[in-house]
Amino acid sequence: MKSFEQVFGGTLQAVGDAPGRVNLLGEHTDYNDGYVLPIAIPQRTRVALHRSLADRFTVYAANLDRTVTFDWKAPPTDGFATYVFGCLFEARAEGFGVPPLDIHLSSNVPIGVGLSSSAALEVATLRALRTLLNVQQLDDVRLAQLAQRAEVMHAGVRCGIMDQMAASLAGTKQALFLDTRTLHRCLVPLPPDSAVLVLDSGIKRSLAGSSFNQRREECEEAARRLGVQALRDIGADQLAKLDTLDQPLRRRARHVVTENARVLQAVECGDPV
Repeated sequence: MKSFEQVFGGTLQAVGDAPGRVNLLGEHTDYNDGYVLPIAIPQRTRVALHRSLADRFTVYAANLDRTVTFDWKAPPTDGFATYVFGCLFEARAEGFGVPPLDIHLSSNVPIGVGLSSSAALEVATLRALRTLLNVQQLDDVRLAQLAQRAEVMHAGVRCGIMDQMAASLAGTKQALFLDTRTLHRCLVPLPPDSAVLVLDSGIKRSLAGSSFNQRREECEEAARRLGVQALRDIGADQLAKLDTLDQPLRRRARHVVTENARVLQAVECGDPV
């Protein structure tokens, strides 16, 4: 793969990196204001950049050997560049002075297998930008929120906050218990002598190209019919309430309610620090 210097010349001015993640428990609960339990993986995405002498942005993806250029008035359409543009746009909307940049992307986070490669890219981009601009007020939680907004507004995926919070805050030794409504969080140690194994099913997965948004709409409709703000507000002892729902709303709601209960049970079995 070509290095930053080989592509752009000169020296880089800032670097950011972030990990992919696996979710141990709490699937499809984060966009229902629920509970999740992800953990970071060792594989990371790296973003290196410097200020450009041109009046545009140039992004080079080393793994793909592909270059994309864009400016504020002409956003990119290539997938990886869309995520980068979204982060830059949202940082600019936050009031940060984002100059034209040359940006080099490299990663060993597998793409399209459910390890949140997009969130790793978003968080790494914003970390590099934070370093370049020396933006002290952009803490790790706010950074994750901007990353999520970038994915929702610019990649068209109405995701919850789990992936970005995991990429921004999680480590590889302890799971991150997160209440996605309040953003209360704590680290939960894994059982002694345990290990997390991630198996590739061979099935490519892309949130932007999946029925993910439809699932979210169905969950929101189920919550509306049940008269609650979100499915998180239905407890595991209230499953009978779900019988009023038609399919597939009943299945969606039951999954969220029982999955939230599983996360809370798992955390109670451990010793959060």
